[in-house]
Parts: sequence; C-alpha cells; structure tokens
Amino acid sequence: MRMRRKAIAIFLISLSFFTVNLPAIGCCEGSPPGDPHCYNCEDGVWVLIDGAECGQTLDCTFGGEGCEICVDCMCQDDDSLCDADECCIDGICWGPICGGCTDVSGTVWECYHPWGAPKGYPCWFTRCIFLWMVSATCTYEGPDWPCKKTNCNTAYSYPLAPEVIKIAHDSPCPGGYVSWEVWFWHWYGCGETCLTDGPYFTACEVPSSFCTWYPLWQELEGYMKKCGCSY
Repeated sequence: MRMRRKAIAIFLISLSFFTVNLPAIGCCEGSPPGDPHCYNCEDGVWVLIDGAECGQTLDCTFGGEGCEICVDCMCQDDDSLCDADECCIDGICWGPICGGCTDVSGTVWECYHPWGAPKGYPCWFTRCIFLWMVSATCTYEGPDWPCKKTNCNTAYSYPLAPEVIKIAHDSPCPGGYVSWEVWFWHWYGCGETCLTDGPYFTACEVPSSFCTWYPLWQELEGYMKKCGCSY
C-alpha cells in the first residue's frame, strides 16, 4: 500500500510540473484594425480572415483609381462612383457603349454604277457620281463592350435636310468593277437610345481629277444629324 501511494504522488507532481510549463495563450487587445467581421484572434494577434478582400489592407479602391466599395468584407462594384453614363465593372469605370457625338463630312467621286449592283459589276466609263456627306454621329463600341449605357446625344437636324447628296455627272470615267466599301456608319439617339441608319457604301471610287462638272440629276439620302438633343 505504501508503494502505491508513493507512485501516485510522483505522478501528480509530474503532471503539475508539465501543466505549469505549457505556453500561455495571449489575448487580442482592443478592437481589430478594420471591420470586426473580417478578423479572427489567433495567438494574440488580429488576423484577416481567409477570403476577406478588405479590412486592414484596404484592397478596395474606394473611388479615385476605381469604383469598388467594401461590403461584408468583400469588394463590390459601385456605379455611383462613376459618371452617370458609365458602368463600374471589376473596379474600373467603363464609358458607354454609344457616345461622344462628333460632326462628320466628306466627299467622294465614283464612276457610275447602279445602286445595289453586285460585287464585280462593271462601272461606267461615261458617267461620274459625286457624293457629299454632311452630318453628325457618335461612337459605337460594339456588342462586346461591357458598359451598355449610352450617351450619344445626336438628333435629327430640323428642318429636315439630306445626309448625303448624290449628283450624277456626264463625264468620262476610268471604269473598274464594283467592290463595296463602308464610307460612313452613323449612330445617333438621345437618352438611353442608340440607333443606326447606316452604313453608307462607296464603289468604283476615283480621284476628282478624272471627272468633269456636267451635272445631270441628284438624289437625296438619309436625314442630317446634329450633336445635341434640343430643338
């Protein structure tokens, strides 16, 4: 019996010695350095939770360089940090798909060809066409552009006037063959609309020096546009 009690005493002393020498676990003092929901207390230190996108490190841009805000420890896009016609996508402000009105004008001389003639159709040797464009258009970024808002602000010009004046001339011309090429593609609209009435094509284009000015008849195409939506 005496030996058993002695063994128990030695075991308790050893356990007490082991317990005393365990390292103390520290405490996190005060509040975390950011959103409390974004932090855990680990070994006495505030640690940003795995997957948290903002807090102490402020990975969100909060305007300025971008358009993200922190919501529930995650960065989220915020359109209010961009212009009204822009979209906040992946922290970047993107301009509208349709906007930036500009005035456009131009002239082209062609050898005569019937409207809608197929590619490869022979152009005339005895007649020229003069095309005169005066209008306005905005830029269209294309269907893959991420921001679908518009800021075109391009309207019909009143009183209505033609967008293109086409005048046929009795004149020698080098001829050639029809190969349609886009001349202008106009985009217009006000508010959230983005419309098109193009494109206008050219074919059998020649330098003006090949044609003489003997007008025969004229045709009017389209309606002239202007920048601005007030009349």
